[in-house]
Amino acid sequence: MFQVSIFAANTYQDLRSRDPDRVWNNSILQEFERINRRYHQWTSDATISFPYEIVQSSPGDKLNSAFTTSEIQNHLYRGLWSFGLWNKHRASGIVLRQGLLARLDAVKSSYMDDEFKSLNMIHHRCKATFAIQVMIHDIFASIPFCLGNIGSSNTEPKSVGGYFLVWALRVIVECPIASEDQRNRARATLVRIGKQFGINHAVIAAQVFSSTIKPSFINNSKTDITIDSSNTNILAK
Repeated sequence: MFQVSIFAANTYQDLRSRDPDRVWNNSILQEFERINRRYHQWTSDATISFPYEIVQSSPGDKLNSAFTTSEIQNHLYRGLWSFGLWNKHRASGIVLRQGLLARLDAVKSSYMDDEFKSLNMIHHRCKATFAIQVMIHDIFASIPFCLGNIGSSNTEPKSVGGYFLVWALRVIVECPIASEDQRNRARATLVRIGKQFGINHAVIAAQVFSSTIKPSFINNSKTDITIDSSNTNILAK
């Protein structure tokens, strides 16, 4: 997470400098790939240490379609602690790839199309965009468990679960790759968390980001990709 924060901060500073040598050079992609390797190593280790189960929603589940994901498949975790770690990991993955995409967009605007293609930038952009959509999908799939809509019958919603969701949802709301529908779902869930658990900054975040969207870096294309949940660990790589 710390390395992702540094990568994101450097991206912001380099783009503001408008110096082509700072916006893109060979070391940037190397650094991204180094962090990304550690990201996928964490994913691999966590899948063994604290895995989650992908389940089908059923008519008996207490799902509220106004606030929870409309996807058929949802996640069951071993506890709120493991749930919190997974979503923090996913949100940091989104931030990391947003930084790369912002740099790639800046490169594209300063190079001829043929030069841009020769740098293999289109491949990196498509790969990062798809990975972000996988992570958004997985965050939404975790919401019913977090809010107590699915899981053991005696499990009631707990404020800690809502607290763990806030940052991940804010990342989605601010993500230029997320579709408008995805951002609206994230805002609606923030409002529910704020009202149900008394977490005021969740409601404030939903209100602030509903009036104006200010992506962390640069507006990229907004794509909503259909995800095969059974293969998310593979598709995210």
